[in-house]
This record gives sequence, structure tokens and C-alpha cells, in this order.
Amino acid sequence: EDPARGFLPTGGVVLGVRSPSGPGIRVDSGLAPRVTVTSDYDPMLAKVAAWGPDRATALRRLDAALASTVVLGVGTNVAFLRDLVRDPDVVAGRLDTGLVERRIAAGEGEPAGAADASAAALAAAALARVLTAEPAGPVTDPWDIPDGWRPGERAWTRFRLAYGPGTVTEVRVRGLASAGAEVAVGDGEPLRARASLHRASGPAGDVAAAGDRGHGTDLVLTYAGRTVRFAYAADGPVTWLGRNGMAWAVRDEPPAPLRGTRAGSADGTVRAPMPGTILAVHVTAGDTVRTGQPLLVVEAMKMEHTVTAPVDGVVSELTAKAGQQVPMDETLAVIEAAGAKDA
Repeated sequence: EDPARGFLPTGGVVLGVRSPSGPGIRVDSGLAPRVTVTSDYDPMLAKVAAWGPDRATALRRLDAALASTVVLGVGTNVAFLRDLVRDPDVVAGRLDTGLVERRIAAGEGEPAGAADASAAALAAAALARVLTAEPAGPVTDPWDIPDGWRPGERAWTRFRLAYGPGTVTEVRVRGLASAGAEVAVGDGEPLRARASLHRASGPAGDVAAAGDRGHGTDLVLTYAGRTVRFAYAADGPVTWLGRNGMAWAVRDEPPAPLRGTRAGSADGTVRAPMPGTILAVHVTAGDTVRTGQPLLVVEAMKMEHTVTAPVDGVVSELTAKAGQQVPMDETLAVIEAAGAKDA
């Protein structure tokens, strides 16, 4: 499940998994590298249980166990659960079925420190891309080294990265990731940073998969005066990073459209909110729609989700078809915002 999207189901291929262990910890899991998680079954994939001589000890052990849990390739609720077990009501045993809804209504759905951690994850993802482009051996031609070298000042390499809906951020890198670079995340000031890939370490169940360079490794990042270690896996345009129970699927985003060329389509892109089957399509290309108007219905695990228009405008592209299987975040339609052609 994805707590950030109203606990909609997720899915995909497991790229790596690390399970916690230790005194008072038990894990029952059906996860393993290369396992495909579909939307056909219940979303429970694993259980982490903790016990101790008292409630405080059990909760402390459970928090530590969730912090060392890593799942890459499939979105989970591990970070949400870790934040939940530290909730004062949970600690005190004041539990009821409205607890989660109250936390979300109070704006407490995002784990503590998530913003700073996400900035570090974006820096790590950008540096990972630079690392994979760096030559493996010695070179003599400076143009063969992707460090932005120019006769004058080094040039910035720019990445448009996103780790969820509405999170597109430009990250700029100048220099070599392995030797030390400058990294600027969003509007932030450039900071010195360095990154390197290492064989995965940790408890049984380390990230292990075959394919792209970087599978089965950790990415060690020095950034903003701190050195942190992420579990790392690459899956085409998506870089998966995991740390302290949180996971980021950092995706390359296409360049923003030029003015007058599909202007406004960045805000009008309609994506699949979860992996599933399209049950119905209520519009056709060329239709004029209003914000909030139902466009189509996606079904997964007996749950039907109505996808609505994000802006007023015209349906300029429509790829969705009834009966089509779609992965999460696949583009289903594009709404050209009203007035965009005149912008």
C-alpha cells in the first residue's frame, strides 16, 4: 500500500529485500528478489512482530526492526508504520479504528524528517546517474569524462527527478561523483558531495538481483556534512533507494514542455494511481473536461478508483482503453489546460 496516495495498492518486481533480525523479532515474509507483486491479491506481503518484557521494550524493538527493513522495487507502508509505532497514542495503548484517519487529518501522515531525507535521496539518485556514466579506467581526453569540464567554468548536468506525485525537482551536478562534486537540489545552494557504490551489507536477505549495474549494492553518500548509506537498485529510468525504513523510487522526468508546445500538459498529465485494470473510459480525445470530472476507472484487488481531470481543458491525448492492464504511474491521458495554446 502507498500511504501517500490514500493507501492505494502498489505493485511491481521486487529488486531487493532485507529483513530484520535480533532478540524479540520475528518476520513472516513472502518477499524475495525477482518476485512480481500483482494487484490480484491481498496487499499484506510480510509481517514484522516484536515482543519484550514490557510494552516500551517491544515498541522500541519494533521501531528498530522497521528501520532496518528494506524493500526495493515495490512501494510499501514501512515508513508509515515506523512513524505510527512512535505515536503517543500507540505508545500509551490508546488504540481505536479512527487513529490513522485522525493522524492524516492533522497532517501527521508524513514520517518525521522525511523532507530532509528526500533531499538527500534526490542528491544520491543524481550522483548515482553520474557514477554509472563515469569511465571504469584511466582516460586522457577530458571530453570523455562526464564532469562538465569546459575551458572556462565547469558546466552543470541537470536532472529532473521525481519520487511521487507532484514532486518533480531539478537537481544539478557539477564534477565527478566519485572524486567529489557540487550538488544543488531544487532552489538550494550547491553543496559538496561524493558517492560510491559498495557491496550490500546487513542482515540476511541483502539486496540481490541481476541486471543493471548497481544491483546488490549500497550507495554511500557524503552530502551536507553527513555520510549516509542507502540500499540501492537501478531499474531503467528509476533509481530505488532505501534507508531507515523509508524508500524512494526516484524517476527521470521528461523536460518541461516548451511554451506553445503542449503547454500546461505537465499539470494535465493523467497517470495510473495504482497498478490494475482499466474498467471504463468516460471520455474521448478532443473532449472538453472540467477539473474533477471523472475520466476513467481503474480496478485492483476489488477496489475501484475513479481518476478525475486535474485541470480544465481538452483531452489532447488518450491511451487508456477498457480492459487494459496498467502499471502504477503510467500515463493514461493528457489534458491540455484551457488557454494553454494562447500562452
